[in-house]
Amino acid sequence: PIYLYDTPVIPPILNQTCPWVKFLVLLRDPVKRLYSHHNMMFNDGFLDESFEKHLEDDFHWMEMVGLYANKTLSREEEHAAWNRYLMHPSWDQLMIGRGLYEIQLREWFWYFERRQFLILKSQELDNNRDATMKKVYDFLGVPYQPLAVSQKVHVRNYTKPMPSDLEARLYDFYRPYNKRLERLLGPDWKGAFDKKV
Repeated sequence: PIYLYDTPVIPPILNQTCPWVKFLVLLRDPVKRLYSHHNMMFNDGFLDESFEKHLEDDFHWMEMVGLYANKTLSREEEHAAWNRYLMHPSWDQLMIGRGLYEIQLREWFWYFERRQFLILKSQELDNNRDATMKKVYDFLGVPYQPLAVSQKVHVRNYTKPMPSDLEARLYDFYRPYNKRLERLLGPDWKGAFDKKV
């Protein structure tokens, strides 16, 4: 969601208004999330460019602001580059950065304690809804009530699959960020977003 992504604005506001809040974060494979996002925006008429063109524009912007570089950035350099990335005039249509979960969560952890977050993989909810929802209820400190809804919502069909060369490029791009996410969140996240063959 956009509020996880909008790190320069939302965390400081929430920290000032309700520092006690608990956060539920559901993370999806960033490559699948990106393709789904593009399809939704394109099909709903918010974008008129191809997936390939949108990716190239996004990667170009990342390079321009110094976020996508052939060197390792310090935390301070990356923080500054991330904030520049989000200054794009159409920042809400940038899609690659939304899958950089480790950067976003690290920004949130600057304002809130890690224990205030329950961070789940979307496949946990897909594969075992009841057990996952019990975790959510426990985290919130409320009695568990099974959900009456069993069907998925917001499911869309794609007109064509993602081109395999772009899919491979994106998995390569996200791999180091996903490894950083594993270090941030712990061993349960090892290989969570590796391409399943």
